Amino acid sequence: MDIALVEVMNGVVLALVYVLRGKEVRAISLRRASKTERKLYEVACKEQD
Repeated sequence: MDIALVEVMNGVVLALVYVLRGKEVRAISLRRASKTERKLYEVACKEQD
């Protein structure tokens, strides 16, 4: 199981929990990222710049 953090409109960060099943991706849940997850996302974005 993995988690992907994605920024959508108006700076909202979502957390997608998913699993890989062979060649397919199965979404388990999609929710607003927690405060801690949002901070991790910000740090990761700054590192890419």
